[in-house]
Amino acid sequence: MHEAGIAQGLLDAALAALPAGKVKILKLVVTAGVLSGVEKECLSMYMAQLSQGTPAEGAELEMKIAPARLLCRTCGQASDYDGSGPVEVFCGKCGGPNSLEGGRDEIILESLEILQDE
Repeated sequence: MHEAGIAQGLLDAALAALPAGKVKILKLVVTAGVLSGVEKECLSMYMAQLSQGTPAEGAELEMKIAPARLLCRTCGQASDYDGSGPVEVFCGKCGGPNSLEGGRDEIILESLEILQDE
């Protein structure tokens, strides 16, 4: 259910970024970390509801998933975790402990596609 708050935050950021004049948002491009727990279907549903009556009404939501980065603290071996299967706690190369970097709970409004009336 945290998608409602996320959708409101994204909508607020998108509307604040619009230039002056009559503008319609056609598409929002969002990147979410693989471990954020954000579900595109839920986020899209809340965006559709919250954007009614705004320049974002009817806008497409494109969501990209950012992988988490596993970095071995011993040898420096780096690998991506895409969310499938368990997180590798230990390095496959040397057996050292992995740390998890990025791809957690970040949600970023990457870009907007807009139509501006002249």
